[in-house]
Amino acid sequence: MKRGFTNLRKEILKYIEQSEQPLTAKEIYQMLQSKPNLSTVYRALDYLCKNKYVKTISFSSEGNYFYSAKMEHSHFIYCKECTEIKTFDDCFAEKIQDNVEDKFDYKITDHIFYFSGICNTCLEN
Repeated sequence: MKRGFTNLRKEILKYIEQSEQPLTAKEIYQMLQSKPNLSTVYRALDYLCKNKYVKTISFSSEGNYFYSAKMEHSHFIYCKECTEIKTFDDCFAEKIQDNVEDKFDYKITDHIFYFSGICNTCLEN
């Protein structure tokens, strides 16, 4: 790990890497044993993003969600009502990726793909 990788950054990265879904800064803050202030958590997350340990995504105006950069491809489904996030492995974007690479003369190295909608639980309520 890089120099300047503090215990707080290690702790935050551990929680993100262990999570099955992206987490908000507030969710991460609530998990932390060291109990820093929230602005310190945001600075640590900024460091982790800039150094490519963590990626970020925004599903809505609720803010950013953070997930491990170790995820080779990122695929999510997001409920607009309860904000539940699920990950899935089916990658049907590869065919689209091939077409985009050919059409625009690019080499795509990564992609993030998500659906948003309303989960069955929220539909029933």
